[in-house]
Amino acid sequence: MKWGTAWKTANIDYYQLHYYDWLYQYYPYTTHTLAGAGLTNKPVVMGEFPNAGVSALGLPSRTASQLTADLWNQGYAGALGWAYNDSSFPWDPSAVSTFAAQHPCEVAY
Repeated sequence: MKWGTAWKTANIDYYQLHYYDWLYQYYPYTTHTLAGAGLTNKPVVMGEFPNAGVSALGLPSRTASQLTADLWNQGYAGALGWAYNDSSFPWDPSAVSTFAAQHPCEVAY
C-alpha cells in the first residue's frame, strides 16, 4: 500500500501489492484503504503476504485466513501467500478451500 499510488498511471491490467509486518505496523490495511490510495480503477491483488499472517505492536494479529478474508471484504480481487523463508509453510490448506467455498469463482471457461 505504501507504494501503490506510484502505479496509478501505469498501463497495466491490475495492481499487485505486497504486505508484511512492518507495513502492517505503519500502514494498517484497515485504515490505508484502496480508495484512499486511489486504486479503484483496476483489480488489486495482494501479491505477497506471510503465510503465517501479520502482526504488529498495538494491532490485532491476523492469521493468513483472517487477512485473506479481510482483504476480500475490503475489495481486493485476491491474495497470494508467500513462504520463501516462512517456517509455517505449508500453511493449512483448509484456509484456502474454506475461502474458495465461500467465494466461488465467477469466471467460467
